[in-house]
Amino acid sequence: MFLTTLNPRVAFGPALPGNGSWEWNGADLAESLSGVFETVTFEREIPSCDVLVVVKFPPSLEAIRAVASKAAVIFAPVDYYGSCAEIDQDALMLRQCARIVVHSPRLAKYFRSYVPVQGLDHHVRFINSPDEERPSDGPILYVGVRSNLPALVDYVNEHSLPLELVVLTNPEDPARSPTAKDYGFHAHDRVRIETWSPEAHQAWLKRASVALDIKGTNFRQRHKPPTKAVDFIASGLPLAVNSDSSSAEYLSEMGFDVASPDDPERWFSNEYRQETVRFGRALTELYSRNRIAHRWARLINDVLMERRGE
Repeated sequence: MFLTTLNPRVAFGPALPGNGSWEWNGADLAESLSGVFETVTFEREIPSCDVLVVVKFPPSLEAIRAVASKAAVIFAPVDYYGSCAEIDQDALMLRQCARIVVHSPRLAKYFRSYVPVQGLDHHVRFINSPDEERPSDGPILYVGVRSNLPALVDYVNEHSLPLELVVLTNPEDPARSPTAKDYGFHAHDRVRIETWSPEAHQAWLKRASVALDIKGTNFRQRHKPPTKAVDFIASGLPLAVNSDSSSAEYLSEMGFDVASPDDPERWFSNEYRQETVRFGRALTELYSRNRIAHRWARLINDVLMERRGE
């Protein structure tokens, strides 16, 4: 049962155009849910609303308390916290929330003592058809912000990759094109640095033969959502990730045995490519924007009904 007849107002923010977490969980969701609720977005001043969805960066404790006295607060701290201690420091703020939405199952245990937790995924966003033909000699594709590159650099410097690696990232100075050497890669001639944009992302998905993702060992890296992995596989691009990563664990629980970069025979095999395409078709539907929006609508409806004592 959805409370659509009452036309609840749902506010999403703080709006940060260009930020991946905001684009996925704020801008896209607000647009997708506009047919179910009255949705608004905000940058700083929180508007009057029935439900506040805070994406990644929470307002002050005082602001959250003021909203929580009149509306239900849902907090989605995507990649926000860098340690358990940081989560505990926000205990007073967390207790004001009706739900915490985690995008990595590993994070749920840290919030359960404060407030009910809901696991929700990102929708697939940067994908091509999983059935699209791929060049067998195309490069290896990596996509990630520059703060995530150290783990990749360390891995590549210690291992030999069979093909050129293309790294799509966001340079600190957009006016200057960084080189592989600038980022610390030893084999400069085997690594190509490209500036990320939605258009470049889609173009390299067509040119690449496989994808690579390497997660580090700090708190954020160990609790990353599997977004990139899901997008790569939904595109039919054979992916390799380190076996101790949150993405590998998540995909394993879904029934997909993702390849390890230390096992290139499987990573580059036709059998694994076909397995990726089959699973990619399922992910394209399971993680479609409409399906994820529907799950969010049910969550929002649940917190509204709880607040009204229904």
